[in-house]
Amino acid sequence: MSHSQAQLSAISITERICSAVSLAGTFVIVTTFIGSRAFRKPINRLVFYASWGNIMANIATLISQSGIHAGFGSSLCQFQAFLIQWFMPADALWTFAMACNVYLTFFHKYNSEQLRQLEWKYVICCYGLPFVPAFAYFFIKTQARGRVYGSAIVGGPDNSTSFSSDSNTFKLWCWVSLPWDFLRIAVFYGPVWFVIFLTFAIYLRAGSVIYQKRRQFRKLGGIESIDSDSPSETPFLKLAGIQVTSEIACSSPERYSISPSDCRPTRSFTASSVSPYSVTIEGGPFEPITGLQTAATSGTYRG
Repeated sequence: MSHSQAQLSAISITERICSAVSLAGTFVIVTTFIGSRAFRKPINRLVFYASWGNIMANIATLISQSGIHAGFGSSLCQFQAFLIQWFMPADALWTFAMACNVYLTFFHKYNSEQLRQLEWKYVICCYGLPFVPAFAYFFIKTQARGRVYGSAIVGGPDNSTSFSSDSNTFKLWCWVSLPWDFLRIAVFYGPVWFVIFLTFAIYLRAGSVIYQKRRQFRKLGGIESIDSDSPSETPFLKLAGIQVTSEIACSSPERYSISPSDCRPTRSFTASSVSPYSVTIEGGPFEPITGLQTAATSGTYRG
């Protein structure tokens, strides 16, 4: 399909604008994570690690058609193709790593320290696995197919010819060339879709568990249903680093002379030292009691 030069320029400009917006958003993520300790939760750390891959992928898309203009065998074209092959699949892998954290928290009761110990493994897998084929493609070349890296849309058998400014054939960027398009399915699309399928499966499983326990969190906004003896209900609080305290609070200044109207159940939620937030929730009048009676129930859930 042929396109006019104005259409090709519009596509290139749009691509670069969208990449610039994405880079700005990534910059906000990185600066927020570095500047505020309150955001350094397990899920946010994985987003922070994934952001560096997004930066490199956006650099590749910012190059746009410049790599093709420089020639399929040019360093710029090869570099752009390398970044796309390496960092775009990493996004799907980081999403899967976040889903793994959810799975381990819900079904294996991992706490934040255990999740932190897995992060270096996530970094190796998410950035190391796609790096292997991306780097290997530099050294693969045949007479029949030429280089692996070339134009993602069109190109000669050797993919080494320069871009012709007179051609109005659609050229988007450099990546795996058409003669090697089977590698796109085998090494890029296939693994990425498989990882996406696993990610959906984990979230659907976790969602079904949340739905089953939803009714346990309705009373008093989900507070009365929290039981310190039921570890299966604690993943939300563990990830958030929240301490839950329950006691009978009395407004009477005389601790030895308590009337029923003076006492009411009180629960306080205090975040761990990494978070500056504290919430106190008080209920209505408590049932009548006689004599001096106090009760306290304490459960601690830390992320």
